[in-house]
Amino acid sequence: MIEVFPDKVSVDKIVYLVVDEMNERYERKKLKNFERVIEEGLRERRRARYGEEKIRIITKEEKIHTQFS
Repeated sequence: MIEVFPDKVSVDKIVYLVVDEMNERYERKKLKNFERVIEEGLRERRRARYGEEKIRIITKEEKIHTQFS
């Protein structure tokens, strides 16, 4: 624990290093159900833009079949 800093530059440096370390740690973490939340949000945007009848959800199996066909 640091209680006294000699100047503002040293405070900025410590804050930068702590934030940089946190970014490295959190970029490797996955959020639970994040993919589902993103997909639901995108689906709602598509409905708002194109309407209900133009939306077709492609399953993982269809996507894999299309990639290897």
